[in-house]
Amino acid sequence: MAAPRAILRRIGGGPAFVVLGVILLGVRFFAPTLAALLGVQGVDVSGLDAGFTWYSGLLPLVLIPFAGIVLWTWPGGFRWDARSVLASALTAAVGTLWVASLDSPLRVLASPWTSLILGAAAAAAIASWDIALGGALVRAGATDGTLLGFRALGIGYAVAFFLWSARFVDYGYELGVEFPGVLTRLLDYGPSLLLSFLSIAFWIEISVLGPSRSLLRAFGPPVGFALVGLALSEGLGGFIFSHVLTWGGSYALFAPSYVSLPVVMFAIGAFVAVSWTLRSRMPRAAWRSLTGGILCIALAGILPLGGAFPSLAGIVLGLVVATRGLLGAGEAGVSAR
Repeated sequence: MAAPRAILRRIGGGPAFVVLGVILLGVRFFAPTLAALLGVQGVDVSGLDAGFTWYSGLLPLVLIPFAGIVLWTWPGGFRWDARSVLASALTAAVGTLWVASLDSPLRVLASPWTSLILGAAAAAAIASWDIALGGALVRAGATDGTLLGFRALGIGYAVAFFLWSARFVDYGYELGVEFPGVLTRLLDYGPSLLLSFLSIAFWIEISVLGPSRSLLRAFGPPVGFALVGLALSEGLGGFIFSHVLTWGGSYALFAPSYVSLPVVMFAIGAFVAVSWTLRSRMPRAAWRSLTGGILCIALAGILPLGGAFPSLAGIVLGLVVATRGLLGAGEAGVSAR
């Protein structure tokens, strides 16, 4: 009989595990928009809303154990140093704060600054996991390009999470001074643009400056997605697509949408182009874990308040799975050059 760890190692490294994580987070990502569309058509969505609330609340109870299984079956064993222990402690602290802030009889944390507290704690947890997992990449001999890309992924989401959570504090009322409009717009739209430009930057580094053998492979997906975004930005399509991003993951888009939506869609196309490029350079299982982990992070979103812990759980799972993929790439990653 196979040992439990051997069984879990096959599950954690197989396609079903990654696909299941993406599906679970995808349901959470798209459900709010579906409920809103049905509500506009006069459908009673009270049951769907209640079910979605329970689903989101219970999702961390699945995602966190998933991440634990990946770490438990880590190739060569996962090294629990001070950084990984701190990351785990911060994740547990966010879960505790999240439960304490729920709008229920359990609520013990009720403050105008609750969103900022949760956002700062979640951002610290994401950054800590990024540093801890980055240490595993360093010990495995990861290239500078791989490490830089992984750092940008984790730190980028940490900053985006903090900015979006900071948006939900009424500074004018709490501080007695008017909050500058430029800072409000930064908190509103900075997270989406930050993550978009990071995606574009590494698309340039890997697909354009790197040894890409095909201009169509490098430029086709980003330009194609940007054109789709431009087409969707007009009329009802732009309204629906913009709200899918905002309600699903809090990737808020600025007006006019015919500018912001093509930028975000170009970044999505950049991810597709990078994935396409890396597919020929990485073993299939490693590539699947890397791209699946990044999809988990993207679908987890940067949700504040009631969505903070489910969002954090998805990001942690994505970071862990993506790191596992990089470690399985033979040389602990892929050079951008």
